[in-house]
Amino acid sequence: ANASMQNAAQRVRGWAKLLTPWQWACVSFAISLAILGIASIGVGAVARSALIVNKLPIKGFPGLCIACIVCGVLALVCCACLGPAAHFLRKHTVQETVVELVVSRNLLPLVPLVSLGLVVCLLVLAQFGVGIGAAVKQDDLLDNLDSLWTDCSNDTRSAIQSKFDCCGYVNATDRPTLPCPDRYDGGCSQPVDAEYRAVMGSVAGTGIVVSLIEGGGLVLMAVLAVVLPALQRYLEYEPLWGSRDEDDEDDDSAVNSDPTSSM
Repeated sequence: ANASMQNAAQRVRGWAKLLTPWQWACVSFAISLAILGIASIGVGAVARSALIVNKLPIKGFPGLCIACIVCGVLALVCCACLGPAAHFLRKHTVQETVVELVVSRNLLPLVPLVSLGLVVCLLVLAQFGVGIGAAVKQDDLLDNLDSLWTDCSNDTRSAIQSKFDCCGYVNATDRPTLPCPDRYDGGCSQPVDAEYRAVMGSVAGTGIVVSLIEGGGLVLMAVLAVVLPALQRYLEYEPLWGSRDEDDEDDDSAVNSDPTSSM
């Protein structure tokens, strides 16, 4: 049992020494940025390509979809820049903690990471703004759709009526485009409103949730950069289970209990 515990301790020490603390922090944050960036691009692209958004574009919402895509692309760019920034830091300093860098007044290696952190902060604010903007657009959605239905062309109305199997806006007598579908379930206001709210909700939820996760990840990266050096030093100089005093006591008791040691 003791041998297996020691082997496990050696494996953990090997994993901890595989990368420097800065690299562990950057790798973990880069993975989260990549996943969130891909999610933002996917949600923004699907929302922008939706039929209802193309046929009845509410003022400002297509721009929010494009902004969601741009934020996702910037997240991937920041993810790609984390590796070189961490390598530059490791290459130009021997200190392993923020405190050591500040005390030694060797702040130049921190410039790439700090600059990248500021860019990520701006990205978080932008994505949060996209989410809030998409959520606010839902407040006056019905009024906007009513006016858009009045101003849109007959081809647009016909395409929407065919997609949702509806006729007219409120009912078949309210600004329809004839001929109506063979089987229609009332007017188009309710299905169009539900579809638009689903698209807006996906953009709003993605923007808000992604911004919160990225902000939390940025804080976690900073914490890991401070905590991991102490953890690595503990793993290097202290055993994982028990203290050195307990190990010394166990060794002394084993020697005293050995009958050959008294001969």
